[in-house]
Amino acid sequence: MSIVDFKNRLSSVNEFIYFDSNDYLREKTSNPPKIKQIIAEAENLLKKTIEEDDKYFLYGIIGNLYRICEEP
Repeated sequence: MSIVDFKNRLSSVNEFIYFDSNDYLREKTSNPPKIKQIIAEAENLLKKTIEEDDKYFLYGIIGNLYRICEEP
């Protein structure tokens, strides 16, 4: 998978993320296994990426998805 394909696939993440009104509107996920799969794909891409901008992007996405999975 290329970084471009990964970025296009990220739009599907919005289907699993919601704002929990019972927990101060924190972002949560209704499908943790799917989010963890996307995290694994991002981590694999990170190992193959040499471009600094792509690395910053992937680190940011990984951090946000871990936070949403409640694993900061």
